[in-house]
Amino acid sequence: MAFHALQSMWYQVGWLVLLGVGWAFTGLLMLILIGFLLVPEMALLTIVLFVHATYAANRVSRGADYRYPFVADLLQVR
Repeated sequence: MAFHALQSMWYQVGWLVLLGVGWAFTGLLMLILIGFLLVPEMALLTIVLFVHATYAANRVSRGADYRYPFVADLLQVR
């Protein structure tokens, strides 16, 4: 259970950093009106984060072993 919490934390920290940079970039590009084209894509990426985290939490709460892509392999090496 601790491994699931650890990989979930690092997965979501990584996503939040990417979303923060993406939304900041989108906001900056809104000054020249191009950023308005990126808003739907960024909103979709934001929703994907929550859907995937909910799916993983549901799997783990039912007792299944869930491994986040890339993150689980990085954490298991150490």
